[in-house]
Amino acid sequence: TQHDATYTPSHTIPTPDQQQQQQQQSEGCTAASSRPRRVIRAPERLINSAIGGYGGAADRDDHDMVRCDGYAAAAAPGSGLPGAQPFRVQVTPLAEVMMDFHAHLDRHEIIGLLAGAWLPEQRLLRVERAFPVREAVASGAANDGINVEMDPEDQFKVTEVIQELYGLEVVGWYHSHPSFPALPSVIDIANQLQMQQQFRQAPSGDEPYIAAIVSPYDKRLPGLQSSVTWFRVEGKGNGAAAGAPIGLNVLEQVTVSVPLRG
Repeated sequence: TQHDATYTPSHTIPTPDQQQQQQQQSEGCTAASSRPRRVIRAPERLINSAIGGYGGAADRDDHDMVRCDGYAAAAAPGSGLPGAQPFRVQVTPLAEVMMDFHAHLDRHEIIGLLAGAWLPEQRLLRVERAFPVREAVASGAANDGINVEMDPEDQFKVTEVIQELYGLEVVGWYHSHPSFPALPSVIDIANQLQMQQQFRQAPSGDEPYIAAIVSPYDKRLPGLQSSVTWFRVEGKGNGAAAGAPIGLNVLEQVTVSVPLRG
């Protein structure tokens, strides 16, 4: 590595000022080489969603962010009315705090599971707790800083803890968009759609599985508070182009309605 330092012949003794300058440069190089390198690259495009697809396959990138549509504001969640959110969602402050705290621990994407209960007779999905899951070795830090996948072994262990220790069920997942908006990417939508299909219940066809995205370090936020988006995917098929993300209206345990971004 080249430095902007005066060359000193080997037979010449450096002056005290030169010695101090060389020491500072050496310490700077050591610190720079040992400092963890974090590569955070925000998705390049923001596109609008539409039921049935949002752009052709050739015009879509996995990291494109998609604006969430909304359910009918006049129809109560779980009412069964046209355009209504299919069920109510209730989230405890404990779950929200854990997600936010986890997201603040790293400028790479983090990931975890949401635990709670599905109460079909009440048309209510309760999110009681959030559980961090270790990321797979090939994602996140080992990749480009904007991809994250759950380590399968740790995901299995955390699921066991949720079910056996807490008596809850997995009802969703969360991850972070560290320095860019809390909007789902194309690959987030595909993953969520796949998980909804896996959790689909017969004969009702209910899909009690939701997703949350936490954005703690987005410089476009108006203050220090993180942005959180809750969503699910509406649509049929096996790919992201077959469905669109819909922002969920969440009711906190303290009975305060929280409108979501989207």
